[in-house]
Amino acid sequence: MAYAGKPEVFDVLERQGRSALLPEAVISAILGHLKARVTYAPIQCQDVVLNPAADMGGSSI
Repeated sequence: MAYAGKPEVFDVLERQGRSALLPEAVISAILGHLKARVTYAPIQCQDVVLNPAADMGGSSI
């Protein structure tokens, strides 16, 4: 059955329904009422320093 939205989302929900031992008719009825819309905000790329050296208060000169 085709559902509105992202098929990956419905695949996961269908697997969860089966693992919960729901009858196929119940799973289909539930999924038939859902619409999946995946939205996201793009991340900004920045240069970062991971685990920077600790400042021990000494001079590096």
